[in-house]
Amino acid sequence: MKSKHKLKLRDFVRFADAESLLFRELASVVCKVGVLPEKELFECWQMAELVHREFSETLHVVDMAAGHGLLGWMLVLLAFYEKNSFFRTAVCIDIKKPKSAVALAAAFKERWPELADSVHFVECQIESVRASRGMSTLFVATHACGGLSDQVILSAVAGGCSIGIMPCCHSLRNQSCTLSALGEISGIASDGIEPNPHSIDRFRIRALSALGYSVTESSISADISSYHKIILAKASPLSKLPDLKQPEKAPQRVKTKGEIQAFERVVTFDVSNLEEARRLSKRASSEWVRTFDLCFWVGSEADGQLLREEILEFTQTSVCETEVTVIDRYIRPFDEKLSMTFQIAMKSVLCPITKDDAQALRTTLCQTLELKYTLRA
Repeated sequence: MKSKHKLKLRDFVRFADAESLLFRELASVVCKVGVLPEKELFECWQMAELVHREFSETLHVVDMAAGHGLLGWMLVLLAFYEKNSFFRTAVCIDIKKPKSAVALAAAFKERWPELADSVHFVECQIESVRASRGMSTLFVATHACGGLSDQVILSAVAGGCSIGIMPCCHSLRNQSCTLSALGEISGIASDGIEPNPHSIDRFRIRALSALGYSVTESSISADISSYHKIILAKASPLSKLPDLKQPEKAPQRVKTKGEIQAFERVVTFDVSNLEEARRLSKRASSEWVRTFDLCFWVGSEADGQLLREEILEFTQTSVCETEVTVIDRYIRPFDEKLSMTFQIAMKSVLCPITKDDAQALRTTLCQTLELKYTLRA
């Protein structure tokens, strides 16, 4: 199945005869919006059906590393379409709310206005999540990559919540810290894990079982994704709640002069608290942004585009997204020499970007690029 093909209105004809009425309705909405890859519709639907069947009476769901927020919406709708229909609520958690999540949520609310207040998307880190409602709250995640799956498990276990996850991108080297943390709270040694998906998932299952969870395994169709295994862990009153250290409350940030955007980081968030979810979901998108300009003489338009690509490649980091835009062109009259002005925008949802950060990057860029290009004064 093509992973990047986005469903469009013309594609709905392929879903018109789908056996499930709800799936037909969902496909219709998704095709009209036109932002969701086909693979993710089938992936989330099969995951949602399996999770709903296992946790059919759960009233509140937390969709971790939610992306589009589709899994949370599907689980709310499956409860709504039950023979004995009931209202389920969902909180979607991710570090950044993508535009696709905004578009899909608007379309779902238009089609099902009675569920408009049932799903809330909150931008925060997984480490900030806490749950106070224990067994009545279910944590789910589709393709939470590598250690994110372990973080979902740790957050759920800390609140005594049930879990439904479809792990992916297993990496023993990159997950050593999170797997060790899971081993420590469960009493299951993590040093015997082998560097393959099966061994890592078996360890997760053993750890959850040791913590008092009733664990089963399932899977979606392997034709949809190579990462198709699902771990379903049901909490019980006998589940052991580990004493996990809570992060200290950080002081509220104060906006400083010259800062383009600033916001208060979510340090702890009780995902069982719907009022808090409503409040946080209405915040402006959390992002720090800083911009600066650089102007270089270039040999031609093509050279200028190559320079733009060099700047973009040089400025990418793990915590800072960078956009490079050509904002001006100048041709010197007496020799027709071309100069191009580039605006570099530094963006981050993880940490503040200060004036010093922007100045340091500007200085480094100038020193690096002046070896090949002439900086225009």
